[in-house]
Amino acid sequence: MPSLPNIARRLRLSIATWPDRAGWRDALLLTTVWAAVAVPLGIGLGVARWEASSSSRGELLAFAAMAIVIPSLAEEILFRALLIPHRSESVSVGNRLAWAGFALAVFVAYHPLNGWLLKVSAATVFTDPGFLTLAALLGVVCTLAYWRTGSIWPAVGIHWLTVVAWKVCLGGRIILVAS
Repeated sequence: MPSLPNIARRLRLSIATWPDRAGWRDALLLTTVWAAVAVPLGIGLGVARWEASSSSRGELLAFAAMAIVIPSLAEEILFRALLIPHRSESVSVGNRLAWAGFALAVFVAYHPLNGWLLKVSAATVFTDPGFLTLAALLGVVCTLAYWRTGSIWPAVGIHWLTVVAWKVCLGGRIILVAS
């Protein structure tokens, strides 16, 4: 179990590390592959559909701005930066995979708990097996981006693009921070 100073160092490094050009290229590739898999899968699972949002431009912009922080930055810090060893840490591949698996399990389990306890209006979405399948795949993609770059920022971007795309054109609805 990492110590508090090591976790603080991990967080600091994940935020302060800025990906190089190859890291951003790899993040773009991951995003493209993720979209190519997630959109048809989400449609097939019934949690996404091609549908423009009925929200006003102002509501969409407010949502997009909010989604940078919650859920994107907050969840990536919690489920990637704090739980998964930074690439600069001397950790075995087995340990790194174990922590990534643990972080993924907690990330997926967090969504139903969040729906039942905090965002009750979102409980139906957050407990849907199709949604949880996509959440698990998103967690894998964000973990790969974090591992590749040592930076939380590509994972935040991928998470944010996913949430906003779902709201804007894939039939999602705005889920407010408090409900």
